[in-house]
Amino acid sequence: MSLPWLGMVKGIKCDYIFEQSTTLLEEIRKPSVLVPFLSQKAISDCFDNIAKLDDCDPISYLSRVANSTEALELAKHINVGNGLYWLKRGRTTDRYLVSVEGWRMLVWRAIREDQEGANYASKVKVNPDSERRAYSPFMRVDSDSYYEFK
Repeated sequence: MSLPWLGMVKGIKCDYIFEQSTTLLEEIRKPSVLVPFLSQKAISDCFDNIAKLDDCDPISYLSRVANSTEALELAKHINVGNGLYWLKRGRTTDRYLVSVEGWRMLVWRAIREDQEGANYASKVKVNPDSERRAYSPFMRVDSDSYYEFK
């Protein structure tokens, strides 16, 4: 006995449902879009220092980098190890120390190379394992919420 409706759920083919659920699981395992979260120190760095630079909008930049795997890879400047790396925005002096944990891009620090010096990567250090509490809580940010604060 053949059941013509078998393989259909509310008019949608089961292979389509399976394909979509597989895509969802893959996105959960390895997200292509990250959500930026800033530490309390990075928030202070961005609003008190970085945002004062001409043509520099740190929150928009971090949101743009988090939204694209390619943009994140291009922005990577120095791999510090321990899952941390510095992001560099073209030929500018602003730098961002970040790590990726699942779907979150954690921004630990935001500095200006012209203030810290060329060896900022060895000078500004963070140990995510032992210093996490000092940088917590991390606040979710995106360019829309940033403009609400302004």
